[in-house]
Amino acid sequence: MIRRFCIICCVIGAALLMLSILGFYSLKTHERGLRAERMGQFVAVAEQIRLDVKSRLDEFLQAEQRRPYTDYLYAYVPDSPDGDSTLVRSPLADSMTHGLAYGHFQIDPQGNIVTPYAPASADSSQLPPELAAYLQTLRTGVLDSLRGQRALRLDRFGTPAVMRSPAMALETEKKEDVLRRTDTAEPIADRQTALPEKSQVASEESQAAQRIAGNTQTYSIDSLQQAQRPQTLQQARETATRNVGMTAAGSELPAAVKVAQEVPAQANMEIPTDLPPPTVQQERIAAPRIMAARRRGLAQQPASDEANTVSAVSKAQAEPMVQIRIEPFVPLIVPADKNSDSVFPDAVFLVRHVQIENIHLLQGFRLNTDELVRQVQQSARKLLREGMAFELSRTPRPDAAHTAILDFGFGYVTLNLLEMEPGWITDQSSRLQTWLVWILAVVWLAVILAMVGLWRNLREQAHLARKKDDFISAVSHELRTPLTSIRMYTEMLEKDWVKQESRKREYYGTMRQESERLSRLIENVLDFSRLQRGKKQFDFAIGSINDCVRDVVEMMRPYVERNGFVLVTELRDIEPFAFDRDAVMQIVINLIDNALKYAKDAQDKQIIVRCRSQKHSAVIEVEDHGPGIPKSQQKRIFEAFYRCGDEATRQANGTGLGLALVKRFAQAHRGLVEVLNAKPSGVIFRVHLAR
Repeated sequence: MIRRFCIICCVIGAALLMLSILGFYSLKTHERGLRAERMGQFVAVAEQIRLDVKSRLDEFLQAEQRRPYTDYLYAYVPDSPDGDSTLVRSPLADSMTHGLAYGHFQIDPQGNIVTPYAPASADSSQLPPELAAYLQTLRTGVLDSLRGQRALRLDRFGTPAVMRSPAMALETEKKEDVLRRTDTAEPIADRQTALPEKSQVASEESQAAQRIAGNTQTYSIDSLQQAQRPQTLQQARETATRNVGMTAAGSELPAAVKVAQEVPAQANMEIPTDLPPPTVQQERIAAPRIMAARRRGLAQQPASDEANTVSAVSKAQAEPMVQIRIEPFVPLIVPADKNSDSVFPDAVFLVRHVQIENIHLLQGFRLNTDELVRQVQQSARKLLREGMAFELSRTPRPDAAHTAILDFGFGYVTLNLLEMEPGWITDQSSRLQTWLVWILAVVWLAVILAMVGLWRNLREQAHLARKKDDFISAVSHELRTPLTSIRMYTEMLEKDWVKQESRKREYYGTMRQESERLSRLIENVLDFSRLQRGKKQFDFAIGSINDCVRDVVEMMRPYVERNGFVLVTELRDIEPFAFDRDAVMQIVINLIDNALKYAKDAQDKQIIVRCRSQKHSAVIEVEDHGPGIPKSQQKRIFEAFYRCGDEATRQANGTGLGLALVKRFAQAHRGLVEVLNAKPSGVIFRVHLAR
C-alpha cells in the first residue's frame, strides 16, 4: 500500500510539474502573440496611412496633370468656338498656394520665367515680396540647375537630385545611403527591410536606422513612379500662337512672325524634338535635356535659308490646328538649408515638358511639403487606433513601436508610431503570471494537503486494521476463557466428579458468572456495532439512578470478590430523572471491569462506586487504586479498540471497547466522561449524565 501511494504521489507530482511548465509556456506564448498582434496593428495602421496619403497625392497629381498649359500664363486666349480672342486671367492668379502646389511657373528655352501671378513686363520692385523671393529662388535654384551649373542626375528611385559643391555632395551621398539602406525602391509596401551593418562613414540617421531595423519598414507611395501616359491635344493655331506669343515682354507677336522667329531659335539651341515620354527610370528628365543644352550664339541666318523659312511659315499657316504634347510630372530637387529641421529639408519642384510643335516649354510648381506633412499628420490622426501615438521626423526613434518610412520618390518621411503605454503588454502578462502563480500555488497546496490527508488516512486505516486484528484476537481470547471454564465445570458435573453440594453450588455460580461475562462481552460488541451503524435504540425512562447502580454493584460483587477486590458504594440522594437503564448499567459494568483488569496488582484492592448530584447532571464515579493512566494516553483510551500498553507485552485482558462504549453512552445522555488520577495512586472515571 505504501509503495502504491508513493507511485501515485510521483505521478501526481510529475503531472503538476508539467502543468506548471505548460502554464508558464502558455503565458510566454500569449505574450508573444499579443506583441505580434500589436505589431500587426501598427503595420496595418501604417499601410492605411500610406493608402490614404497616396490617394490624396494621386488625386492632386491627376488634377495637376489635367491642368491646361495656359493656366501657367498670367493671361491667355481661351478656346472659343465663335473665335473670341479676349484675354482671360489665369484661374491660378488669385493665390500662390493651391493645395499641394505652390507657385506655378513656366520657363521658355530662353530662360524667361512666366507666372500666373504678375505680368511678365512688371517691374521687380513692384512685385509682392513673396512673389519676388520666389522668382529669385527659381532663378538661382531651378534655372542654375537646368543650365548645368550644378550636376543634375536621377537617383535609383527616379528622383532628380541636384548635387552641390564637393563638400555638400558628401552630405547628399550620406542621405542617399540612408535611403538605399532602407531599400526605398522596393515596390511592395509590406516587405520587411533589413539594414546592413553600419559603416564608418554612415551618418547618425544610418546608425539609428540600423539599431531599429527590426521595427522599420518602408512604404512606397509611388504616385510619381506610376506609369503616366503623356497628353496629346489639339488647339487652333491662332489661339496657340497668341498664347505662346506671351513673351517676357508681354507682347503679342503676329503668328507669321512668331513662327518665323521660333524656328531658327530652336535650331540654334539644338534642342531635341524627338523626346520619348519621360519616366522615373530615365537617366535624365525631359526638362534638362531640353533646357540644359549648351547655349550657342544666335548666328545670322544665311540668306540662302530665307526661302526655306518663308516656305515653312506658309506651310504652318496652312494648318488650322496645332498638336500639343504634355508630358507627366517629374520631380526636381533643389538643395536648401542643410540645417533645416523640416521633414523635407530640400525644395521639391514638380515639372513637366510641354511641346507645341517645335516650341518646348517647362511648366511646374514647387511642392508644398508643409501641406503634404500636414496631410500625413491628418491621415495619421484619423487612422490611429486606441493607445497609439505618432511623430513625424527625419530619423527613426529608438523607442518607436513601429517605424514606417513613407517614400514619395522625391523624398521620404519617417513616421514613428508610438505606444502611449509601452509596458501594457508586460503589465498584462505580469498580472496573468501572478494569477497563474497563485492558482498553481493553491493547486500545489491542495494536492499536497490531499496527499498528506491521504497518507494520514492510509496510516489510520492501517492502524485501524491492526486494532481490529488485535480486537479479534482479544475477543477470541475473552471468549475462550469463560467457555473453557464453563466446559470444564460442565464436564466435572456431568461425570459426577463433584460430590459435595457446596462445591457444586460454587461451580454452578462460576458457570453463571462466566456466562454473564460472555453475555456482557457479546452485548458490548453488539452495542458498538449498533452505535457504529447508528441503529442503537435508547429507552429513556424516569427512575432512580441509585437503584440502577446498586443493582449493578450487587450483580458484580461476587465476580469482584472472586478476583480479590472489595466493592464499596457511596450513593447520595439524586432526584429521579429520565435515563436508559441498560446504558447506565453498561457504563457501571464496564468501569468496574476496567478497574479489575488494570488494578489487579494494586496493594489496595478497593473499588469505590459513587453517585451524586451536580447542578444539572448526575455524576457516577468509579475509583480504583491501580497504577493510573499516563496523561499522554488519557484522551486515547476512549478510542475504539485502543488498549494501554504494548500488545506484545500486555497482561491485561479486554477487547478495547469498554471505555469507548462508556463515552458513547454518556454522549447519548448529553453528558461526558472524564478521567482523573487519584492520590496517591489510581484513577477516577467520572461520568456526567444530563438530567
